[in-house]
Amino acid sequence: MTGTAVDTNVRSEILLGGPRADQAAVRLAEVLAGGPVIVSGMVYGELLAVASPADTMQILQALSIDVDFTMPRAAVERAALAWTRYLAERRWNGGRYDCPHCGAKQPHIRCDTCPAPLSGPRHVLADFLIGGPARVCASQLLTWDRGVYHTYFADLATVHP
Repeated sequence: MTGTAVDTNVRSEILLGGPRADQAAVRLAEVLAGGPVIVSGMVYGELLAVASPADTMQILQALSIDVDFTMPRAAVERAALAWTRYLAERRWNGGRYDCPHCGAKQPHIRCDTCPAPLSGPRHVLADFLIGGPARVCASQLLTWDRGVYHTYFADLATVHP
């Protein structure tokens, strides 16, 4: 278990030239200098929403980022356990949102703990199918999302751009 897994949100920020693209690119370069970097097949699939398969592979290969299209059983089981816990907690918490910055549970669109905006859909299974393989197959995960991975994969080291 070595190397760094990269979450979709970091790669898509760079691919789309978002407002934090430079920050993400610098952090990704630092991680690349420190050892092997991989993205899971799930991340690759999500990246196809912003770039063609050929462009996505060309960019990943140019950066020496490997795509791991295998998902070990242990990774799927780890993801499923975390997903099940998330669903149970979401129902128990009355459908509250998880703040992606600090992990606090909120009933509305702005976090009371760190005033970050809570936007977009709640977590989906893909988030957990990124966390599970990252936990099983890598030593850390490069991601913007501080909430879901700290809460449901507490033993997964995360690096933030």
